[in-house]
Amino acid sequence: MSNNIECPKCGTSLDVEDVLATKLESKYKKELESKIAEKDSQVSKELEKIETEKASLEKAKKEQLKEVEKQTELRLKEQRKELEEELKGKFESESKEQYELMQQELKEKSEKLKEYNKAKAEIERLKREKEEAAEEAILAAEKKYNELLRQEKDKLQDKAESKLREEWELKYKEIEKQLEDQKKLTEEMKRKQEKGSQQLQGEVQELAIEDLLEKEYPFDRIEEVSKGVRGADCLQVVINHNQEECGSIVYESKRTMSFSDDWIAKLKQDQLSSKADIAVIVTQTMPKGMSQFGEKNGVWICSFANVKFLSKVLREMLININTVQLQNNNRGDKKE
Repeated sequence: MSNNIECPKCGTSLDVEDVLATKLESKYKKELESKIAEKDSQVSKELEKIETEKASLEKAKKEQLKEVEKQTELRLKEQRKELEEELKGKFESESKEQYELMQQELKEKSEKLKEYNKAKAEIERLKREKEEAAEEAILAAEKKYNELLRQEKDKLQDKAESKLREEWELKYKEIEKQLEDQKKLTEEMKRKQEKGSQQLQGEVQELAIEDLLEKEYPFDRIEEVSKGVRGADCLQVVINHNQEECGSIVYESKRTMSFSDDWIAKLKQDQLSSKADIAVIVTQTMPKGMSQFGEKNGVWICSFANVKFLSKVLREMLININTVQLQNNNRGDKKE
């Protein structure tokens, strides 16, 4: 069935459903637009109300914040004042305690300084006692040496035969050395005989010194310096009855027709190299101005005839000094 109709005026064919749909659409559209307009008006009123309330709340909030800030500032001032009072009291209390601690520390340091000065004075006293003891030991050794020298001088008149025997002993050692060298090197011995036996005599005296020291002091260590090695001829390490090393004596043998002062400087260098305490030159010819044995520029000088006597005195002096030093060290350790 057709839904078309003709317009009575213009005769145009129209679809009834389309016409009805258009009218309904127009009607509903107007109703919808009216409702939307009404809703928009309500929304606008609500928004205005919200804005008014929001402005009122903002104003109230600002006033409340001002009041809170005012109250907070007052409270902070009170708290600051209370804190200042508390800190002031605490600072005064801590300052007092710190002052008392500083006073206590100063007192303790003063006591320690007194103890240090006392210990320093004690060390100085022990040092002086050690030096005085060493000087006393040296004086005692010199006194004993002078006494022995006096006794030896009294006996010199009766020792002519002993001196002659010692000279013959040197000659015997010389002949013995010559025979030994002749066996080892005949041609070298002939050359030495032609040029003289000066060097040989020196070697004989070296051997005689070593032999004398070994016989007189069997517990000491007698060390020979090898030929060709720079240094003195013989080193005597002094050992006491407790098997303790008390020092050392270095010997240089010279058997020439004249004395040279260069020997003293050279032996002092050898003394430093060997770390010896005392240096001795045993010479056939004494230096000018010295008729008997004695000390010159820190070096003892004597003849072979006086080696035994001088070695006893020097050895006793080293033992006495070592004993005094050990006593002072033990006393210092006990005191400490």
